[in-house]
Amino acid sequence: MGRTKYSEKERKTIVATFIQAAQTIIDEQGIEGVSIRRVSSAAGYSSATLYLYFSDVSELTLMACVTYLEQYANELGPVIENTTDHREVYLRAWEVFCKHAFRRPQVFKHLFFSENASCLDDIVKEYYSIYPMELDTAPGSACSLLLTGDLRRRALKELAPYASDLGLNEEERRLNVDLAVCYLRQLLEEACEKPVTPESISENTATCMRAINFLLVGAQASKG
Repeated sequence: MGRTKYSEKERKTIVATFIQAAQTIIDEQGIEGVSIRRVSSAAGYSSATLYLYFSDVSELTLMACVTYLEQYANELGPVIENTTDHREVYLRAWEVFCKHAFRRPQVFKHLFFSENASCLDDIVKEYYSIYPMELDTAPGSACSLLLTGDLRRRALKELAPYASDLGLNEEERRLNVDLAVCYLRQLLEEACEKPVTPESISENTATCMRAINFLLVGAQASKG
């Protein structure tokens, strides 16, 4: 008997079913609870069917994690649209990101620093082809950032206007962003080992923002 052929609409429906099953497991058990067997059972399909659409559990988990960017985007949009000061936009964008990242450190660590994170651009595009309504409802100013999987490129986009104000060259911009991202990664790894509380979210966000402010002050001083 030959393999069942699905239409593109049916294919997306099946993929969405697996994604939703994985999201439910993440919400209830955390990322470590996601497995091929559990997701397949929750979705009502065989493991063999799951492997037709995902190369491994990490890819599936990565796609399931993209949904947690929606709230971040909805909060980020007004920040970008209603703030004209380039420095403030950059800092507020980081602050919004940090708040959501430290609320779900495992999710954001997996999204941006897992072994499959280098494929996030493609994963994000695939995700929004399945859930276009999420992209449609996101503020226009945040859409391009949502479609940018690489965290460094995303931060470089946000920094660009203020970097131009300061006269930072490309190497200086990349160094500033690379240091910020590396520090964020360290804080996320530490946060994954501790319970998440409102206090921990605030403290980790404040700690990361002090470092990002410090980097900006240094960049500004170098051009003074």
